[in-house]
Amino acid sequence: MASDPTELIVGAFAAFNEGGAPAFIGCLTDRDALDEDFAMEIQADAPNGGRREGEAGFLRMADLWLEAWEEFEMPPGDPVQLSAGRYLVPTRQRVVARGSGMELEEGFFYTVQLSQGRVKRIGLFSDRSLAERDLALGADGG
Repeated sequence: MASDPTELIVGAFAAFNEGGAPAFIGCLTDRDALDEDFAMEIQADAPNGGRREGEAGFLRMADLWLEAWEEFEMPPGDPVQLSAGRYLVPTRQRVVARGSGMELEEGFFYTVQLSQGRVKRIGLFSDRSLAERDLALGADGG
């Protein structure tokens, strides 16, 4: 397991930007930092909103999402620890649409919840207050 959660989070985002979702999972697995109950929660009203269970669910979601983009990057800002094992990660996602070439850039907020040093849950939200609420509720919804 990684001893520094901030380093783990930044490293996982860097891995995604270099090699996509498989590299993200690989980064966490290589560091023994992927919880066996890993899940991703995307803001419900987002185009790909909902909960994805496990590595396979995360990889399927990412494959479907990335099909729309010729280019996709999400460099993270500095992770902010809001409480024990709960981090908010601001990002600027930059995409280039496949086919049209339209370029878009928008701010998003990821949440990362750790359990015993392993990533148990990540979330994706368009608004900081929604991300903070998600972290306050926790993985069990309350």
